[in-house]
Amino acid sequence: MYQITDNQRALILLAVETGGRIENFPDNLRGGARTAVTRSLLLNDLIATDGAGHALTDAGYEVVGLEPPMTDIVRAEEGDGVIESGEENADNESDASHDVDGDADADAGDTNAAIGVIAEAVTPAPAKERKPNRIAQVVALLMRPQGVTIKEVMAATDWQQHSVRGFFAGTLKKKGYTVINEKAGKEDRVYRIQTEEAKEAERAAAPTTSDEEE
Repeated sequence: MYQITDNQRALILLAVETGGRIENFPDNLRGGARTAVTRSLLLNDLIATDGAGHALTDAGYEVVGLEPPMTDIVRAEEGDGVIESGEENADNESDASHDVDGDADADAGDTNAAIGVIAEAVTPAPAKERKPNRIAQVVALLMRPQGVTIKEVMAATDWQQHSVRGFFAGTLKKKGYTVINEKAGKEDRVYRIQTEEAKEAERAAAPTTSDEEE
């Protein structure tokens, strides 16, 4: 089983309190650290995109020792609807046993119909395929080692150029991401999300200045 960090555990437990959705973050997780933890949970399938945000997967619950929430089908199997259908069958069979003049064929037809209703109630519905969220889609492109150009984002999202630039400067910044860019020669400008590792490397490479002058 994947070994989670203390920050990842804290974020998952906060999500459990909000119905599995990632809505709150630990106080010590800010900016790039928040981005790094969220990205790690995504890469390990402990959370998944859900609308404009993220939500826990079954694996996310299990990694902290919790049972995933029951699905609608499990609730149907354990809920009152199936139990009541069973009780109704029992009542019908009891009445039939006391009705000496009853029609045996009609009783059999009623029983088969009731069984069909129960079977339909517990038949699993086909799982709906979750469509990828555009925000998560663009973030994934920006996380690539080679980065992404504005034209590539436009092709992937059907956005206009000004919408892509506004998304980089507004939405991503509000979500705690730092977008950097670079241009090599005549090639299109390439954009990336700056990771914590990249920030540490920049700090290490920055020249140090002396506080005292000789």
